[in-house]
Parts: sequence; structure tokens; C-alpha cells
Amino acid sequence: MNWLTLVVGPFFGAMLAFFSARMLDGSRRQRENLASANLALLTLKNQYNDFLLFRKGFLEDVNRSKLAGDEPLWALVRPTFLTFCSYEFDFKSLGFLFERPGNTAIFEEVELVQICHRDLVALEKLRTEQAVALQSTVAKFQKKNPNPTWLELEAELGRDVIETVTMIVIGLGIRAEENENTYLKAFSTLRDALEIEHQSHWLLNLLNFTFWRNGKPTHINVKEPLPNFRRAELPKLPTQLAEAIAKVRPKNLA
Repeated sequence: MNWLTLVVGPFFGAMLAFFSARMLDGSRRQRENLASANLALLTLKNQYNDFLLFRKGFLEDVNRSKLAGDEPLWALVRPTFLTFCSYEFDFKSLGFLFERPGNTAIFEEVELVQICHRDLVALEKLRTEQAVALQSTVAKFQKKNPNPTWLELEAELGRDVIETVTMIVIGLGIRAEENENTYLKAFSTLRDALEIEHQSHWLLNLLNFTFWRNGKPTHINVKEPLPNFRRAELPKLPTQLAEAIAKVRPKNLA
């Protein structure tokens, strides 16, 4: 018995220490991964909220009460002072998702959102720059010609300015109408993958089986937009803008 105790005792002690260390390390990594997951979801959620704020402001702006409805597209543009959030998506922090086969497509969805969001931020910045310059030129011209026609204003502004601002209006209109599903699809795809990843963790399953604990992780979710931000509650695109978008969109997307 003394010999057996001397041999078996240290072995079981070492095994217990190893298993305890694995439990602590697994628990720590699970908490870190859950925090990274929620920060990633929060980034997407904030970017989506930025989009909702942009869409509401843009659609209300191009439908402002002072417009008669016969304005050229470039006349719809005004400066915007929307400040986008500075969250940057951290792909590296979600590296643990690559350990599961088939998750590559998830990152393609998220990357598409990042491309669309950076594109929207850049176009909104260009919109404000061009609108400020346009308004300055129009104001100076109106001092000499109090009641100019649209053709006279276009001649004063120049064809290059007219084409640039028109492109901006059409581009923002397309993004306002089509980008929402891109945000929502990426968010739901990533969240579903994170749910599967965390619920399949060996430590979580062991605790649930052994101690009958509800160890389901909590992930951030996106709720339905407030009534004032839902697309159905916002104004429609002006007729001239909707017609211009229909002309430039590929037929297979119409």
C-alpha cells in the first residue's frame, strides 16, 4: 500500500493540477473570446446605426418642404454635419472563428460591410465639400442675378461641378435604398457563427453537463429600428432622383 500510494498519489495529483490549469485557461479564453465577439458585434451595430442616421437625414433633406419638385438633381444637395462613429472592425480578435471549417464566408460578409461603410463615409464627406462650394458660388451669382434660372446657374457652376454633384446625389440615393440589408446580413451571420462557436466550447458543455448550469453566452443583438428610422416611415425618393437611379442601375438589379 505504501508503494502504491507513493506511485499513484503523485500521478493523480499531477493529473488534477493539469486538469485544473486547463479548466482555468479554457475559462479565461472563453471570456476573452466572448468579449471580442461582443466588441465586434458592437462595431457592426454602431455602423448600422450610422447608416440609419444617414438615411433618415438624406431622405428628409432631399424632400425638404422648400423644394418644388422640379429641381435638377444637383440642387437637392446640401452640406451635412453627420459625424460617423470611429469604430474600426478588428478581424484579428475573431481569429478563433477560423478554427472552425467553413467560417471563411462569414468574414467576407463582414468585409463587404466595411467596404460599404467606408464608401458611405467618403461619399458623405465629398457631398459636404461639394455642397459648400456649390452654395458659395450660387450665393455670389445671385447677388448679381437675383432670380436666375436653373440653366443660368448650371452655366455659372460649370459642367464638371454639375456632373460631380449629380453623381453624388444618385450614389447616396442608391446607398440609402440598398445598403440596409448588407449591414443586417453581416450582423446576423456573424452573430449566428459566434453563438455556435461559444455554445460548442468544451468547458461550457462540461459545466452544463456536470453542474446543470445555464452557461449560454450573451451576445449583443440588433433590435428593429425606432419608428422614425424605419424605411417605411421615411419619405420616398423624389421622382427625378428615383428615375435617375433606375437609369444607372443594371437591369438585373432592377
